[in-house]
Amino acid sequence: MTTKKIDRLVDKCGTAFSSWQSDIVFDQRKHGKPARHNRATVEKVRDRQEALASEIDKGPRQLGAYLRRVLGLGVGDEIDAPSFPRDRLTPAEFVKPPFELEAELGRTWQNLPPRLASQPVFWLLCHVAWIEQGCLGDSGHSVRAALMTEGSPAKDSEARTRNLLRRTGGIFVRGNVSVFSDCPMAQAWWRWHLALRVEQFAEGRIGRVEAHETLRANHPAWEELIMLSLRRITVVNHPRARAAVVGRLHRYWVSTGKLTKNQVKELTVHLARLGLRRSFEYTSLDDLMGYQP
Repeated sequence: MTTKKIDRLVDKCGTAFSSWQSDIVFDQRKHGKPARHNRATVEKVRDRQEALASEIDKGPRQLGAYLRRVLGLGVGDEIDAPSFPRDRLTPAEFVKPPFELEAELGRTWQNLPPRLASQPVFWLLCHVAWIEQGCLGDSGHSVRAALMTEGSPAKDSEARTRNLLRRTGGIFVRGNVSVFSDCPMAQAWWRWHLALRVEQFAEGRIGRVEAHETLRANHPAWEELIMLSLRRITVVNHPRARAAVVGRLHRYWVSTGKLTKNQVKELTVHLARLGLRRSFEYTSLDDLMGYQP
């Protein structure tokens, strides 16, 4: 992947990406509350959702062409996305990548800049490339199963469309947060990336494999940790503190077989109190991990 090329595409497609997302689902800021939707508005949004579903049913090539159009890309605009480490995924593997696949993705994309990996439009561009390459299957049925229905059945066109937006990069109503909580490939990369960072600062207490397994163990716990990490001022943003949290969570997971987001909260409260008295830089990792549930 050439970072400069994908940077240019991200900049080029950013406005079109936001506009397309807000046009294809019901956005309260744009369309008002459901009770106030007039018939014309409902019909326009539903027509766009059905048009998207129709393009999916025609197969990867047609869907790729459709997504290029809504993003303002021509056929000749090369999407220099990270190369996919295998030819094809099943819908189930796409929705919830196995541990081995996540590790494979992390190693293959280890030079991916975090600033790109945090942007929903970047991941949508990647998915356009992977769809065109057949990585999500070679039929409309397989692509629909991966992007709209598999693993989280959707009852209507609104829910199915939102599934697609979440799974290909993130849905605009959650901002860039959706990259970390909704997009399977983005989550896979971030978990491996953070596992490497944890290993770097864990002083041998936990390795990347154990850290990666812990970050995958429970989605609410993962989301709680990542949401805390996204805040500007939080103890979890200190690399040694994050390593301590993941290390302590790993110990708890091994001993009890479960994790909860409340454990993440309690650990950060412990660290916040400790931080009032000591510098994390000069506090032993054992003390940082010393919270007893």
